[in-house]
Amino acid sequence: MTSASILNIGDVVSLYAEGQVCGFISTLGLVDDRTVIRPDDGDYQNPPRKFRDCLFKVCAMNRYTAQKQFKKAAKPTTITDAVLLKKLQHAAELEKRQNDEEAEKLVGSIVTYGSIIQLLHLKSNKYLTVNKRLPALLEKNAMRVNLDQNGSEGSWFYVLPYYKLRSNGDNVVVNDKVKLVPVNANQPLHASGSELSDNPGCMEVNSINCDTSWKISLFMDYKENRDDILKGGDVVRLFHAEEEKFLTCDDYKGKSVVFLRSTGRTTKTAATSSKALWEVEVVANDPCRGGAGKWNSLYRFKHLATGQYLACEIDPDPITDPNRQKLRGGTDMPVFQLCSVPYGHDIFSIFELDPTTIIKGDELVPRSSYVRLRHLRTNTWCHATNVPLDKNNDNPVMHKVGLARIREDKEAFAIVSVPVAEVRDLDFANDACIVLREAVHQVKAGTLTQNGRKALTVLLSELICFCLEVDLTTRDVMNVQGKPNRDRQKLIREQDILKQVFELLKAPFNKEVPMESLLDKKMAPFRSICRLCYRMVKVSQQSYRKNQEYIAKTWFSFMQSQIGYDINAEDTITALLNNNRKLLEKHINASEIDTFVRLVRKNKEGRYLSYLSDLCVCKGVAIASTQELICKSVLSTQNSDILIDTRLMNDEVYIFMYGSQEKFSLKMLSKNAAEGDETDQSILAYYQCQLDLFSQMCQERQYLAINSLKGQLSVDLLLKCMSDEDLSHDLRASFSRLMLHMHVDREPQENHQSVKYARLWSFIPDEITINNYCPPAAQAPEKFTHVTKFVRDYLGTLESNTYVFRDSQQNKLTYEVVNLAKHLVYFGFFGFKDLLALTKTMLSILDCVKGPNKEVLRAITDLGTAVTNMVLGDNKSGTSGSATDVAAGGGQGAAPAPSPAQPKGTGSAKSESDVIVMNTKLKIIEILEFIMNVRLDYRITALLVIFKRNFSGSQKSEILENGESKRSAFDIGMSSIIPEAEKIFESENCPELDLDGCQGKTFLRVLLHLAMHDYINLVSGALQLLLRHFSQRKEVLHAFKQVQLLVSQSDVENYTQIRADLDKLRLMVEKSELWVYAGSKIKEPVVGPSDTLSVKADAPSVIASEWSVDLESSKDDKSEKYFYQIIQIFKRLTSLCQQLDKHGKVIKNNKHEQRLLKNLSAHEAVLDLLSVSYDKKDPCMKEVMSYAHMFLQAFVMNNPQNQAILHNYIDKFLIGGIHEAVTATAIFKDNMQLCLCVTETIIQHFVRCIETHGLHVEYLQFLQTVVKSDGQYLRKCQDIVMQELLQVGEEVMVLYNDRQSFAQLIQHMNDYREHPSPSSPLHYHIELVHLLSACTEGKNVYTEIKCHSLLPLDDIVHIATHADCIPEVKIAYVNFLNHCYVDTEVEMKEIYTSNHMWELFENFLVDISLVSNNGPPKSHNEKILEKYVTIPVMQIISSFFSSPFSDSSTSQNRQPMFMRLLKGAFQLSRCEWLSGEQKFHIEHCIKALSEIANERKIIITTELSAQMSSLLNRSMLGNRIGNKWMDRVRSRRPSGMSGSKDYRTIIEGLQDIVVLFEEEMRPQVEAETSVLVDVMHRPDRLFPEDSDSRGQCAGGGFVSKLINHCEKMLENVDEGLIIRLLNTIRCMMKTNLQFTPDALSLRMRLLQRYYGDSVVESSGGLEGSGEDDDAEEEDNEEDWCTKIRQSNTVSVARDDLTLFQVQCLLDSAGATELFIKLVISDASPDVFHESLQLGISLLEGGNPLIQRSFYDRFVNQNSEQFFYTIFTKMQKAIAEIKSCHAVATTDVTSQGHSKPRVDDVQVCAESVLWRAYHEIYTAYLSMYICKF
Repeated sequence: MTSASILNIGDVVSLYAEGQVCGFISTLGLVDDRTVIRPDDGDYQNPPRKFRDCLFKVCAMNRYTAQKQFKKAAKPTTITDAVLLKKLQHAAELEKRQNDEEAEKLVGSIVTYGSIIQLLHLKSNKYLTVNKRLPALLEKNAMRVNLDQNGSEGSWFYVLPYYKLRSNGDNVVVNDKVKLVPVNANQPLHASGSELSDNPGCMEVNSINCDTSWKISLFMDYKENRDDILKGGDVVRLFHAEEEKFLTCDDYKGKSVVFLRSTGRTTKTAATSSKALWEVEVVANDPCRGGAGKWNSLYRFKHLATGQYLACEIDPDPITDPNRQKLRGGTDMPVFQLCSVPYGHDIFSIFELDPTTIIKGDELVPRSSYVRLRHLRTNTWCHATNVPLDKNNDNPVMHKVGLARIREDKEAFAIVSVPVAEVRDLDFANDACIVLREAVHQVKAGTLTQNGRKALTVLLSELICFCLEVDLTTRDVMNVQGKPNRDRQKLIREQDILKQVFELLKAPFNKEVPMESLLDKKMAPFRSICRLCYRMVKVSQQSYRKNQEYIAKTWFSFMQSQIGYDINAEDTITALLNNNRKLLEKHINASEIDTFVRLVRKNKEGRYLSYLSDLCVCKGVAIASTQELICKSVLSTQNSDILIDTRLMNDEVYIFMYGSQEKFSLKMLSKNAAEGDETDQSILAYYQCQLDLFSQMCQERQYLAINSLKGQLSVDLLLKCMSDEDLSHDLRASFSRLMLHMHVDREPQENHQSVKYARLWSFIPDEITINNYCPPAAQAPEKFTHVTKFVRDYLGTLESNTYVFRDSQQNKLTYEVVNLAKHLVYFGFFGFKDLLALTKTMLSILDCVKGPNKEVLRAITDLGTAVTNMVLGDNKSGTSGSATDVAAGGGQGAAPAPSPAQPKGTGSAKSESDVIVMNTKLKIIEILEFIMNVRLDYRITALLVIFKRNFSGSQKSEILENGESKRSAFDIGMSSIIPEAEKIFESENCPELDLDGCQGKTFLRVLLHLAMHDYINLVSGALQLLLRHFSQRKEVLHAFKQVQLLVSQSDVENYTQIRADLDKLRLMVEKSELWVYAGSKIKEPVVGPSDTLSVKADAPSVIASEWSVDLESSKDDKSEKYFYQIIQIFKRLTSLCQQLDKHGKVIKNNKHEQRLLKNLSAHEAVLDLLSVSYDKKDPCMKEVMSYAHMFLQAFVMNNPQNQAILHNYIDKFLIGGIHEAVTATAIFKDNMQLCLCVTETIIQHFVRCIETHGLHVEYLQFLQTVVKSDGQYLRKCQDIVMQELLQVGEEVMVLYNDRQSFAQLIQHMNDYREHPSPSSPLHYHIELVHLLSACTEGKNVYTEIKCHSLLPLDDIVHIATHADCIPEVKIAYVNFLNHCYVDTEVEMKEIYTSNHMWELFENFLVDISLVSNNGPPKSHNEKILEKYVTIPVMQIISSFFSSPFSDSSTSQNRQPMFMRLLKGAFQLSRCEWLSGEQKFHIEHCIKALSEIANERKIIITTELSAQMSSLLNRSMLGNRIGNKWMDRVRSRRPSGMSGSKDYRTIIEGLQDIVVLFEEEMRPQVEAETSVLVDVMHRPDRLFPEDSDSRGQCAGGGFVSKLINHCEKMLENVDEGLIIRLLNTIRCMMKTNLQFTPDALSLRMRLLQRYYGDSVVESSGGLEGSGEDDDAEEEDNEEDWCTKIRQSNTVSVARDDLTLFQVQCLLDSAGATELFIKLVISDASPDVFHESLQLGISLLEGGNPLIQRSFYDRFVNQNSEQFFYTIFTKMQKAIAEIKSCHAVATTDVTSQGHSKPRVDDVQVCAESVLWRAYHEIYTAYLSMYICKF
């Protein structure tokens, strides 16, 4: 007897019952805990297909005493002390851990007869258990046997011998027959003959005194059951490493197919499809045996979801492609492909695994290894193909897997192990689908029993909890909340559970049983099931787009049919469509709206109105088409009976019920509702839902709704309701929202530009103050005077309230009022002085310092500031502390101490987490940001006033004799401008600009307090303002540089006209729904004659007269006028951007006017127009859109700044249209920086557009633009374009290679010669060849090799030398030949050894002779021929003979042709009519040929040599003169302004001022920015003592919060803010603080302003308080670390901290962890670069604690990912340097070839690479020091 045949602990076995009932003990799946035997499923020789259900692991006995006590004490019916319960829980968990440890130790122990074991079911991870307290389901005298999650004492089994040849104490041998007797019951495990009624063919397993024997069959020995090797029963994914696709099995067109699936994920291995899971079966002699897999083993792969086996079959597809021919192997050989078969006992399903490395055949296969699959029967190897199965899809994702006789190294699959939890989830979903399918059949047949309904209810509840990852306990699954697991949601869809759920909802109904029967009482149980089904649907689609699309596409109409039957169908539909614009626009039409309206009429419930409200808006953005449908339905005459009318009568508001004369006072109704009257409460709730619906209908200026409702719901009525304190806060909030969307946010109000960059010189005033400054806004209309007063009064009331956000109901009203205030501010209803007053109110609302003495605090603060200013020069103050600190302490002490029931700071803990409160604060942040912008505009205006005043005074001072003004930098008084400019930033000169009246201290305190919140958007907004607060001088200088002064009369006229045109354009875009056809369904008038919205005289209605006018009049009357006006506007705007010659051809762009249009935001108005929905067949709108694109193209023409602006909206031009492609081309045209940023997605889009939208040259021209920019090629873009072109079919790559297509090409050329057309097929072919030529330009080896197979040399010569070949085709082919075959990195021997080039040269000479002898060209064809001869021909001749591989080309027999070419070129040079560019190329060719002749000893006649020398000398002289002239032009002022001398003088003076400001104010800018770092060091001192905020900020709390926020922002990418925050954190470790005296003085003033007198003048920092010194000491620190820290005295000049201490502080705050996460994350290059700088700063100086911190994290965490990321970034940087370098192809040197030059991108890449190398070196050095 060998040890292998003995049963051990840890073995995996199956149990086969023998007796009256024979079969393997199995289960009913993971949805049922019963154990059964299926006699018909199989036996020893033919095991069951689901053999995993029959596998058990032999385990040692666990203990359950503590767990049993805890379970008993935790019952709801048991009253147990909480402390005791916690102890019992701890004891139970400890017992579990001990059980696991003991079980691990006992693995491999021999099982003897009489010993106790437990059987763990592998698939479900549950123990086989006997419950002696429950009878069996069928045999009531027996005990129940099931599976238990944790097990119990009923899981213990004695192993007893069945035959007498064994006795207790003997070893249990595999294949022995045994009896399994439960310890607690003493009745053996029994295979009953009773069949389960709900599962035919399944016999019950119970425990009774019987004589059943169980044969133990070994599936896997415990030694083989290892996680690191591949073994039978493992579930894996097969990932094709080269193609980066998973091997998948799925249904396609009703058939199960096997394929490689493409994924759109960035990380391909992250795909988690359950249909890519395969179970490994190791083929053995014993069918029931599995075991470990070896390299010489045979394998089967079973698809886990379907049970199908991987196999091979002949592929009958007749498609022909090179890959398929490779698979065929021979002409008579069939082509094989992978398929799936339902059976596994066949040789066609057996595969072998071939290793990718040299290894022995009997070695075990590692779990994570690369293998090649070899099919045993056909002796073929698996190969990936590019043949799609889903050919009809726009983006095929299913690719066939073929099999070939040849083996290729690249055809390897990675075995990706799958977590056990994922496999168990799939098993549960699969089993659940089977049970649901059976339940559907039973419901349809009417055979579902009461027990079946209970089981179905439990299963649906389990599925809901399965998605939400919660336990199914006593909680109500209809209301349970949680975040759904995305992978499980995907399983629900992929395993057809969603389909079965909808089939279940559909099952009971047919022609005899209508849907209305759901309302019957007898259907109440099924209604409960339906509610669970819809709850399941709602959970499965939550935040998961694919499930939403599946449900909407397949089941949306059915869900609509079940609305109104109290089964939550309408709730599910609303949740499905909520914030999903695509589904809303696709699935919501008039019938859906009418369904909800009928429900409103039937039930009079407000929730149906709320459903309509949700349909109007998606993610806060209105959907115009849905709004229009709802307006037509809800506001029609037929539906007036569902609405409540509102009237203002006798200064009181009344509502009229549902179109009747029954009226109620709104005030009394609200009062009764507050007292508990349910009827009035329901009326008020319905009325409020109606108001909210009206608000959503009017949102974003939907004039169909506004015009109909504004007459009845006037401003006065809404204002009275808003301000009525007797109404509830919710109702007032609804009125406030309606006021905003109906009356405030509509024309003529516009969002005014807070900062104006285009300024009229004549409008700059002589003096400016707060009172006389008028911001760029309009005054408030008279009718809104009371509205603004209400807003001020309400906010003032909040200001005086100590606890602002305590009332959750009032918070809703506060949010709406603040939102209304925001729009009033944006629309210019407040003057600058009012804005500053409003700012103080807002800051007071947000300020955490509350109390009755707050005004005293401000007064004392002002007094302290005055005293500080008086003694500014004295370092020591006579006071014991700052006035601010004293006042803050007093103010805080006066406030009542917060109790647990009272809010702290800005609100209670509940309020702080309330989204409404956070959004309210966010709105206030947005208001403050706008006001800061207005303040910026004020300061710009002040600088312009100073400039104009000095300019005017200096202009009068000195006049020359000839009357011209003498201008210089000093003439306009620049020496006095800087002090005047500095005054606009000082509080003493303009205290109002501090925004808070406390010199900015309150403002700073509020921002710091908001930054400590957890709401990411609020924190980001507060930090943005905080950074701006300490960058005031910097942002003023930056904005002042962008100011455009308009001085001349033409500028003023253009400015006026542009403003008028843009205002008109914006208004027409807003009202687009009134004149634009959104589609064919609304081409008729919105309301026809039969739908006249007349109002009955005796019934009040919400329909106003304006509504009837707007809807009854046809849009056609308005549209023509609007079309004409818009086209004229675009013509005027376009003409401003360009200069045209007399023939209407564009000469150049007008940068001045382009800049003016940019400053006036003309592009934004045009982009809004492009976003308007319209009927694509409407010719008028198509014309308007074409003019809009023409303007945008002119707007960005040769203007990099405007191109960069439109590049931010590039997604708007990726919709496939021709105009969009032309505009995208203009955006990238000759813009190197943008072309370098082009993504693979953009290039893929335009290549796919050629496939889907036709062969249009505009798409090719875009690709040409991005591969070559400004005469420089981009290798990265070349590679991407070439890669995408090779992946498309022959429909795109039209190259006319074969004989039949060549004849077609000749015909196209003949047609083109007579009728040239840009839309002809030949033009497309020419542009395609040009694109291929551009892709190969610059010696790109990769693209050259690819293009050789596309256009062979034979075809090029054959076409170019053909008699019918036109010059356009010759130009394209000769350029391609030059770049792909001649000017190459690698020698093309064919080009130099064959006669192809010499045939071309003969053809060249013929064309040269024609051009030379015919004189100046007259026709178009002659001009093109001249261009061909003088440029491409000259280039290829010089490139060919200049090539280092062309030595043999000038042999003796080739020299005559060489001389003929030289003479031909010289003959061309004598043509006087040639352009400068043509002469340049000819002379360059002559020069190159003459040099080659000299080098290779080719004899040139003396006369020809003299003539060429004379020609080249004249050329060199001309080039020298031209270069001098160009240098002189470049040295001129860049403004280059035309016009009067005064105009030029003003502009030049402004430029001098800008330069002077930058130079003189740079130290002040740095000093101001440095104060932020001081604030970050000690933010706590800005808060009163003993306040919560002070405690939170102290000890590095604020910096820790800041670092934590940076981590959160990695998901919600705000790169600019992340970079600035990282830079600020890094500046905290800056040691070289050096300032000029003025800058240091500014820094001291700012520090004293915020911190009072506790400022150290010598260092410019704060006095150390000493309160944190002890906290920084580490008791257990080693001596050597302490010595190094004490010796490190490098100070950061802030708070008396050394660099060492600051580094340790940042490390404890999480800076080191942040650095590692930033490096590992997929951040942008800028963020990555700043992260490296942060890491370098942390390690600077050799801080041993930081080095140890790095080391510990690398040891304890996954350091491989960090170093792999560093390595990948370095490799990518190297590749970027190689691929992104640009070479000027037009700059030709004297050597006759292009000279590479490095641009800024290369320098940037090298910089990032160097820093990456420095960082990785530092990290390694850190670990080395810590280790040794």
